[in-house]
Amino acid sequence: MYETFSKTHIPDIDFAAYPVISVVGAGGKTTLIHLLADKFMLESGRPDIGNSPASVLITTTTHMYIEQGADLSCDRDLICGKLRQGGIVMAGSPCISEPRKLGRLPSDVFRVAAAHAGLTLIEADGAKHFPAKYPAENEPVIIPETNLIIIVMGLKSIGKKIKDAVFRYELMLAEFSEAGIYISPETIVDCELLIKIIEYGYIRKLTEEFPKATILPLFSNIEL
Repeated sequence: MYETFSKTHIPDIDFAAYPVISVVGAGGKTTLIHLLADKFMLESGRPDIGNSPASVLITTTTHMYIEQGADLSCDRDLICGKLRQGGIVMAGSPCISEPRKLGRLPSDVFRVAAAHAGLTLIEADGAKHFPAKYPAENEPVIIPETNLIIIVMGLKSIGKKIKDAVFRYELMLAEFSEAGIYISPETIVDCELLIKIIEYGYIRKLTEEFPKATILPLFSNIEL
């Protein structure tokens, strides 16, 4: 059974060992990113963290909602200047198709900005507000610099029909069927199914593609 996080509890993370963290899955990715950013800032006065002034870069490789103060300039010097001043900096590129969201930074801007941040947190998956998700072939979008991949899966999906709770459930049903796992859109989601989604949909793929990254599955107890 995987550990569960909530707004009042998140697992301990060795930020010194994992300075670049990608968060994937569904049901609380953005919330977890902010919880981790706050935790890092709180711990930044510790001698073993030693980052002064502490700074966190929040960005995405897909899309995430723009929050107050987000930097959409894609200006390397401007973003790095904010990080040098300390604090939490959300940065990305303007998203023409979805104006309320930001997209990924240009690669050269990201690399330099991440080098100026004590911690970089990346939302690397999209789930259309579903509490659970099964990834497509080209998902999640993980950058090679990632040290830790956190897979989030929402406990709020339990008790709901698959078709109402799992993003890309049609793909999941097809791939599960090929593996001899037979379920339907009407099947009720339980904890066992969420574990199958995490292990078959995410861990199997990610361990092959990113063998040097640590993978941490977490259940989310967050209201969406």
